[in-house]
Order: sequence, then C-alpha cells, then structure tokens
Amino acid sequence: MKVFPVPFENEITVEWSSSSNTKARLILMNIEGQLIQSNNIEVFEGDNLFKLKNLSELSAGTYLLSIQQGSQVSIIKIIKQQR
Repeated sequence: MKVFPVPFENEITVEWSSSSNTKARLILMNIEGQLIQSNNIEVFEGDNLFKLKNLSELSAGTYLLSIQQGSQVSIIKIIKQQR
C-alpha cells in the first residue's frame, strides 16, 4: 500500500494492489485507534487508486490508515499537517 501526499492537508490518494476482484474496507483512525472514517470499496485485480477527501477538518497529527481485504490487513501511519 502506498499513500500520498505525506504529509497531507485535505485529501490523500491510496494505491493498493489486489490479486483478485473483491471488496475491501478502507479505515482511517486516529493514533489512539478511534474510528474517523470507514469506506467499503470495490477493488479489482491489479493496481487500484482510492481518494479520501474532505480531510481538512482533522487536527494536525498522526493517523492510521488500514485496508482490510479478506484476511489480509495493511496498516500505514500518515501525517496530517496544519494548513
């Protein structure tokens, strides 16, 4: 999983490679594990791009972004910068 830009201000793009066509869950949490946003997404075999938008209201700091696809889970730390 790749996420850019880091640090982000208002939106982030998530690049995810999947071995099959399926559904996944994209989850954004604060550093304490509290849910900020959860999205059920359709993923396709190969590379996929997803955008999380309207994130300007989040406080500056560190967040966790995860993708859950079946039993596979990927988690990455991302940083929100102040405008």
